[in-house]
Amino acid sequence: MGTTEVPADPGKIISFSPSFADVFSALGRPVDVEYRTDFYGEPGPWENGDSGETLTYPMTGTPDVEKVAEADPDVIFAGYLPDQATYDRFNQIAPTIATVGSSPMSDDWREATTVAGDILGRSDDAKSLIEDAEQAFTDARENHPALDGATGTFGQISEQGLAVVTGDAD
Repeated sequence: MGTTEVPADPGKIISFSPSFADVFSALGRPVDVEYRTDFYGEPGPWENGDSGETLTYPMTGTPDVEKVAEADPDVIFAGYLPDQATYDRFNQIAPTIATVGSSPMSDDWREATTVAGDILGRSDDAKSLIEDAEQAFTDARENHPALDGATGTFGQISEQGLAVVTGDAD
C-alpha cells in the first residue's frame, strides 16, 4: 500500500498485528496498545500479556480511527487493512506498516521478526528468535518421522466466525 519510514526505537507503538505484538514482546519491548478483533479477544497460551493496553473491535468492522489518533502513536503496525483509504487514514496519524510478506491478509512472522529487530536495533536477537523457531520445526520433524509426507488442515471456529489456513506456506 506504500512505503513507510519507521523511526528507530519508536516511543509509542500501536499494533493491530498479532505477529508484531508477539515479536515486540519476545524482544522485550511490548507494544503500548494492542488492538484485537473480537474473534481473537483472548490471549493465546504463549502470550506474555505484557501489552500496555489491549482493545477489541468487531471482526467485521474497522477500528475507530479517531480513537487511534487520540492515542498519539509514533508508529502503527496495522497488519491486514481492507483498502488503501484506511491505510492512508492511519498513515496520516503515524507511519503505518500494512502486512509484511507476500500475503495481503497476514504478516509473515519471519519478516515481522526481522523488521521489529531492525526497528529496535536488535537484529541479532531477532535472527536468534527465527533460528530457534526453525530449529523447533526441525526437531519436531526429526522426533516425529511419521509426519513426513503427511498433509493436514487447520480450521478454527468460534461464535464470531471461522479462521482457516490462507496459503501453502502458512
